[in-house]
Amino acid sequence: MPFASSADLDKALVGAYSLLGGQGLRTLYGGDLQIMAELMGGDLYYEGINTDLSDLFELQTKADNNIVTLNWTFAYNLIATCNAVLENLDVAQAAEKNRIEGEAKALRGIAYFELARYYGQPWGTGTENSDLAVPLVLQGITSAIEADQAKPRRASVGQVYQQVISDLRSAAGLLPASNGPRADKFAAQAFLARVHLQQSNWAVAAAYADSVIAHSGGRFILLNSYRDNFNNRSKTTEDVFIINQNELENSGNADGLASLFTGLPTFGLGNLYLQFVPFIYDLDDQRGSTSYGFELEANGLTLAEASDADIPSIFYTQVDTSRFEFFTVKYANPFAHISVIRLAEMYLTRAEANWMNNSNTGSEPLDDINELRKRAGLDDLDQADLDLDYIKEEWARELGYEGFALHNLKRWKGSISISGSATIPWNSPLLILPIPQREKEVNSNL
Repeated sequence: MPFASSADLDKALVGAYSLLGGQGLRTLYGGDLQIMAELMGGDLYYEGINTDLSDLFELQTKADNNIVTLNWTFAYNLIATCNAVLENLDVAQAAEKNRIEGEAKALRGIAYFELARYYGQPWGTGTENSDLAVPLVLQGITSAIEADQAKPRRASVGQVYQQVISDLRSAAGLLPASNGPRADKFAAQAFLARVHLQQSNWAVAAAYADSVIAHSGGRFILLNSYRDNFNNRSKTTEDVFIINQNELENSGNADGLASLFTGLPTFGLGNLYLQFVPFIYDLDDQRGSTSYGFELEANGLTLAEASDADIPSIFYTQVDTSRFEFFTVKYANPFAHISVIRLAEMYLTRAEANWMNNSNTGSEPLDDINELRKRAGLDDLDQADLDLDYIKEEWARELGYEGFALHNLKRWKGSISISGSATIPWNSPLLILPIPQREKEVNSNL
């Protein structure tokens, strides 16, 4: 991959972002990472003929599963691109070098974090330094001979997390505070908060979340309306990191997020519907009104209407009376950007980390929870009513179906039950994706 200038390096980074967003195939943050977390974490049902998705839902995922293979491939292609950029920084202009290096390290760290979470043993076993995750490939492969000889072994969970943190910390120090729709300093810090929360490193998670909330110069602000977070064509004040989409470049409207989550006669397959229905919400909670009324629009067309469309609910029932299932409208527009990290997640991270650490970095846990309740149209919660179970439910109320169910289950060391099966604990092999069959066939060290 020849590089002669900063422009060449930037073109490679554009390709890396495209890989992260799925390149029209719904992989990685184009949809699969969110869908897999919710299917395997017990918050979604799948109904359809796609055996790759049904196997994920039934926790019977095989090594030849196309989703398993594609996401592994896209992640390692992204990593290879970032490695190539990092090995050619000498051609970058001085004014651009830090940003380019920071973006490459941020994207590589993000990719390895997701690979570790899905294909590796979970954090929290106490044996992270021997539990297997995925291969760490940190140098480019420049010839077919090298590619044939490169058969890396799986690194430990501890080693991969160490590399993730190293990449993201370096990125946070190199990137500018603002970088358009691309990764910036605060996106790197937000991912560091997510990583440390997954590790139960409470003090560090709270500190990084607090930095995003309180030290961005007012750049990030909770939107006044919860529903305004979804189906947007441009970045909002609540978005910390997004995947850009439009009519020409998107994760697909045939079997992308919008189609799978939308079950209307005029639009969508409706294959993914909600296993945990919105009865955990207070009556007046705008995040899940009990009327479930709404007006759904996509591409300028009204797809479904309800008499109380002014209620900002994120749920609706199938208008076909032969099916009574709940769907979410979070992904109603196939061309809207995909929000990967919202500011609300940082409030929940800071609240939980401070609660678990008996600390008040930046804020008291109750105050953070009440910030989200206030936006949802609710009165403040009393201190006596706040506990860890309430915080866990608040994660579901605020960030339901956005890709957190499986990872929260693992870090809380919970369990799930699926039809016809016994209770499955957080550290079950059934909750880990297999190494793709194709990879094992060409690399005997896997």
